Amino acid sequence: MLRQSKFLLPALGCATVGFTTGYYTNENFEAKLWRQKYAQAQEQCSSFRSKLNALSEKMNVIAEELDKTKTKIANSCPNWTKNWDGRHENKPPKDVTRTIFFIRHGQYHDQKEEREEKLLTDLGKEQAHLAGKRLQAMGFNYSKVLISTMPRAKETGEIILQYLGDPEVVYSELIEEGNPGSRIPSSKPWSEEKYGESARRIERGFHEFVHRCDADVTEPQIDVMVCHANVIRSYVCRALQIPTECWLRFGGYNAGITGIKISRGGGCSLIFLGDIGFIPPEKVTFSTKKRSDLLSLDKKRSSFKKQKESS
Repeated sequence: MLRQSKFLLPALGCATVGFTTGYYTNENFEAKLWRQKYAQAQEQCSSFRSKLNALSEKMNVIAEELDKTKTKIANSCPNWTKNWDGRHENKPPKDVTRTIFFIRHGQYHDQKEEREEKLLTDLGKEQAHLAGKRLQAMGFNYSKVLISTMPRAKETGEIILQYLGDPEVVYSELIEEGNPGSRIPSSKPWSEEKYGESARRIERGFHEFVHRCDADVTEPQIDVMVCHANVIRSYVCRALQIPTECWLRFGGYNAGITGIKISRGGGCSLIFLGDIGFIPPEKVTFSTKKRSDLLSLDKKRSSFKKQKESS
């Protein structure tokens, strides 16, 4: 037994050494594999980090462009100004609205040189009567009629008054015709020297006459303003708080009716623009120039259609 143990102990010692050596060898092999995997993971992380940084830079560029776009939109389409007429802190009672019917004068002798000679044509007088009858047929109790002091507007307003009962009448130079401001698009640059005074006068007229009801008014108020195309379309822009440079994009035939309703809170609605449905088509005009009436425009379209068909 003792003899056997002499051979057994060295054998056990060799086995122990072999096991230990194998353990360390295996440990080194496993560590090498993990170091390789760690290096690969680090490389992937570095790649992802680079991509993330690149995306972050792109996001910053997009955010800057978005901020610029928001600023551009805010400048071109400003937020609604509640106190545009200076009456927001002194509003009328609930449901007390104000409606203004803007009437463009009738056709007049626009080829004349002198102001006092630019009077209504016979057709222009007829158009004014038709506008008066239209307002009468609406059935409102009109509170006030504002009339431009230019002869053609005075004539139109005084004809219309025949149909409106007994409203208060106010004549004003502020709403005479003129250039209300720069426009876009335009083939000509704006001349402050030539048109600035006219533009400021028309703007003063807007602040003077276009606003919500006074605080002591208890019933909805219906007013009429007889004036001119440029004045009306510029007032539409101002009342709706859209860029005033858009004013020339709106049309308006002689004696057409434009309606704006102003709420107690200052909100404005364009009820209709240049309505001429009450005027027979053959009596609709923009001026005395050729092809300025509704039927001529229709003929122009027809001739264009024929040319297209023949080609």
